[in-house]
Formats: sequence, C-alpha cells, structure tokens
Amino acid sequence: MKRALILGVTLLFTLSIRAATIATFNTSVGSWDLELYDEARPITVSNFIKYGTSGRYANQLIHRWVPGFVIQGGGFRVDTSNPAQYQIVPVEKYGNILNEARISTNYSNVYGTIAMARVGGQVNSANSQWFINLKDNGGPPANLDTVDEGFTVFGRVISATNILNLFIPNPPANGIHINDTIIPGSPMAVLVTNDLGYDDLVYVHLTFRRDLDVEVTRRPDGTRRVGWASVAGVTNALEYSTNFTTWTTVTNLIGTGNPIQVADSSTDLQRIYRVKLLY
Repeated sequence: MKRALILGVTLLFTLSIRAATIATFNTSVGSWDLELYDEARPITVSNFIKYGTSGRYANQLIHRWVPGFVIQGGGFRVDTSNPAQYQIVPVEKYGNILNEARISTNYSNVYGTIAMARVGGQVNSANSQWFINLKDNGGPPANLDTVDEGFTVFGRVISATNILNLFIPNPPANGIHINDTIIPGSPMAVLVTNDLGYDDLVYVHLTFRRDLDVEVTRRPDGTRRVGWASVAGVTNALEYSTNFTTWTTVTNLIGTGNPIQVADSSTDLQRIYRVKLLY
C-alpha cells in the first residue's frame, strides 16, 4: 500500500516598508505629516526628535512667517507656569549640531521640505529652530542649497499640503515675527503689535511614529505569524489594513530590542501589516 505523503507548506513573504520616522505637526490651523530622512540625516533627525519628545517644544509657536518663503518654529514657546502672566520664552537649547547638508544624498530646499535654521555665516550653528519651505528655495534668489554650505533638509511633507498652503498667501495684519533679539521672559505685549492675544498664535505640537519592516509567515491553516526587529523602550504598534488606507491595531508592545513574533488568527487573504513606533 502506498503511503500518502502530506506536506505542510509554509509560505514566507516580506512586506517592505521603509523605516522612516513620521512627524505629525498638529497645529491650531490643521495637521500635516512629514517623512523624516532618518538614514540620510541621522544627526539632524535625532536632534529634532529629542526636542520634540523632551518637552522643550511644549507650546512652541510659529514665530516667523514670510509669505511665499518659509514658516519657522522651534525658537520660542509660551510659558504658562504663571497663570497670571503668560510669557513667550526661548526654547531651551541642547547645543549646536553638525550641518549635514552636504553629507550623502543632497536634498534640495524645495516646497514642503523641512530644514534646520541657523546663524548666517556659521555652518554648524543649528540647534532647535526649523523651517518649512513654502516654495522652491534651493536656487536663486534664496540659494538655501548652497549659501554657507547649504541648509540641511531632513524631511518632507507627505500629507495635507492644503493646510500648509494656508501660509502661502499674505499673512493677516496681525501676523507676528519674533526674532532672536527679544528679552527672555518678556511679556507678549512687548513682542508683538496690535494687541494680539495668545489664542491668535499658531502653535505646533509634534507627535512621532516610525514604520518598520515586517516579515509575515503564512501557516498551512491560513493564519499568520508576524515578526519584526523591535525597537527598545518605545511602543511597537502592530497594525493591519486591507486597503493601505484604514489601519487597525493588532497589538501594542513595548519593544525590547529583540525580535518579536505575534500570531494573527485571521485567515483574511488581503491583510497587510505594518509596525509603527509610537514615541
């Protein structure tokens, strides 16, 4: 009698998602997402995330708005520690970082990109301040790609450019521009004109996530095992989608730095996976 040989076939495939940090700019006029260039600009991106997750950007505001050029933040915040007198104060600095504009891939200061602001003529003087280009500023007349070895572009807007475009027309008469000559701790009335209130400012609250590559093993019964190299100390959120638009959480785990595998009992053939880091 012939013996039937039954083989359990395991299908292995990989869903490749570039491991880029996504920064969401939640503002008082709307929100947009930026993809940060982790691999190409590691020093700059790490510095930006450090400010964004440390609390030093708390109540930060857009302090420079030049129509058709840039919006700029990361320099000033509103201190609400004294309810009787709010104050605009400089963001506390960690120190200057290396200018990465000419390192590896050269990203241009085109519309929708984010770059580090710095002192004119001082190449390695960037610290907390960033700006977003409202038009292509790499070439003349601004020449941001070349002046003083260039301004480091470290990300680009990938969603909701309609919100960003709100800043392109002329600002209202009550628009503000705070520069580095202010006296730290001065009350707002000293800094702006037309008796603006704190509610008139455009605040920016940052949140971060990072999408990781995942490896999905299909089992003979149609279920799956999803694995990835976890990142220690932050929430690793496993999600799935059937259309790349709507995502549902499978589980949230604190990463250990070691590989993680999660069983998914679903047999849905159209299920796509991703892992996000929630900073």
